[in-house]
Amino acid sequence: MLDAEKCWRLLRASRAEPPGLVTTGARRRLYGAALEQAEQLWRAGIQVGEAVSPILLYYALTQGTQAVLASRVEGNGWRPTPSHGLRPGPVDLPEDATAQLDDFSVHDEGNGYFQQVANLLRSPTLPTRASLAALASSLPDSPSLLRRSNAYPSPLHVAADEGLEVIDWMKAGRVSAWVSPLPDELVPESPILNPSDPEYLPSLEQVVEWLKPYKRFTGEGAPSAVLQINKASHVFGDTVNAVRLAWDDPAANSTDWAGRSARIRQLIDHPEDGLWGHRPNGEAIPVVGENDQALHPMVSWWAILYSMSMIARYQPNRWARLLNLDASPDAERAREVLQQFSRVMPWLVLAEVFAAS
Repeated sequence: MLDAEKCWRLLRASRAEPPGLVTTGARRRLYGAALEQAEQLWRAGIQVGEAVSPILLYYALTQGTQAVLASRVEGNGWRPTPSHGLRPGPVDLPEDATAQLDDFSVHDEGNGYFQQVANLLRSPTLPTRASLAALASSLPDSPSLLRRSNAYPSPLHVAADEGLEVIDWMKAGRVSAWVSPLPDELVPESPILNPSDPEYLPSLEQVVEWLKPYKRFTGEGAPSAVLQINKASHVFGDTVNAVRLAWDDPAANSTDWAGRSARIRQLIDHPEDGLWGHRPNGEAIPVVGENDQALHPMVSWWAILYSMSMIARYQPNRWARLLNLDASPDAERAREVLQQFSRVMPWLVLAEVFAAS
């Protein structure tokens, strides 16, 4: 992922020769104006405090997305729908109580701008309520502070096994990858650090149950074998447990690098190298709510920033209580959400605009 300033430079440079369907007329005028507003709102949002920044950052995202629609949606569907398409859930919380991210939720309302963007990105929406805590935990490229391992599933890192390049390590018709972090409760006691003996590995049934929130690991994506564990060891620089899993793939092309890497990429929602990468490494994102696939990261961020902006605007007392470092256990987590969005928002817009090329 490119840093924010580099993303903005590329987006500004694109205005002279816009990508995709942006050529002349209203599309081109909107493309440039929307990107200008998006950048100015983003810059304002990162300068002010958390009391008002979600309002500015949410509208930075909506304006940046107008440029995405103009560059990629044919016909008249590139014009944003007037309604937001989202509604905050009811808050069952006394006005003077300490607020947490779990106290706030969001869900679909009608067919608005949110659904328009999700449709373009081939992402589900939020037909059932999802809490801000669950949405924040599901975000890729996020610091560990946002990942509540004991409450909601977080993205898993998937890394192609080195055996992808050493065919002798792997028998034909099977591919493997490392998945982490493996929960401590799935790591049996063993006399060695990195066991491969089945006696010291979690059962396949345990692993399949653990992976249920990650739809790419279910059905045909379910692993067929547990091969090895790498236990967390600060001596060797491993900070989390990892498990090496295998998938049976009788296809003939699974005996070469291209075939194997393509099979592993099917398990990944968010590639590590971003839009232009080809390595079979990245993150598997857990589903939120009752969806049957993961939300696109831009869709998740849209729901989070919409919710935070609504709380800040219409429930300022509750928003202040959520940010209260001396009372709310989620105060620093809420701040980190906003800081993380500030880092990734320009990249989200850049990646989707240039997907039109």
